[in-house]
Amino acid sequence: MSGSAPLSADRPLVTVLGGRAGAVAAFCLITSLYVVAVLLTLLMGNPGWLLFAFAMYTFPALGVLIAFRRPRNSIAWLCLAIGFVWGLVAVTEPLLAYERIHPGFLPRPDLVLAVTGPLWVPGVGLIGTFLVLLFPDGRLPSARWRPLAWLSALTMVLVSTGMLLGPANYADHGFPNLENPLGVKGSTPSPASSLF
Repeated sequence: MSGSAPLSADRPLVTVLGGRAGAVAAFCLITSLYVVAVLLTLLMGNPGWLLFAFAMYTFPALGVLIAFRRPRNSIAWLCLAIGFVWGLVAVTEPLLAYERIHPGFLPRPDLVLAVTGPLWVPGVGLIGTFLVLLFPDGRLPSARWRPLAWLSALTMVLVSTGMLLGPANYADHGFPNLENPLGVKGSTPSPASSLF
């Protein structure tokens, strides 16, 4: 077997190189998120997130390796997306931990909580559904699996939107006086918002 997939009429060199360059650029962005997260975690004195950050960093590392070899494989891009989502969480967690100790450090901790709170949904959802459904070649096993894929995507969008726009108090996050600034007044809280 050769070192990379052969080029053909439906797989021009520009597409292959563009996919690889995009994957490397995404990987560099994600790596910078994790570096910032590790530095913030060490500076803020909250080393509990380091193990989680290193575990989640395996996804983008694997993604860039797959994308370099097979740029059109969906698994590569899913792994990069999973790494990006958890990288955002890893950056904001030490900042929020520091804000709990030193109030006023972040100008809008309520907004940070509102935006990053629902990020666990695609992080877990992509791992638990699409990574499993598309493994190993980046395609669904058959067309019969499409409804499940659509249902999974719709569920992730609805739960994330419900958490983002639902009224919430952040007492369980250590901020008893903060409420979701994006929450629609008069709506009922999302059932998913009570989970985390």
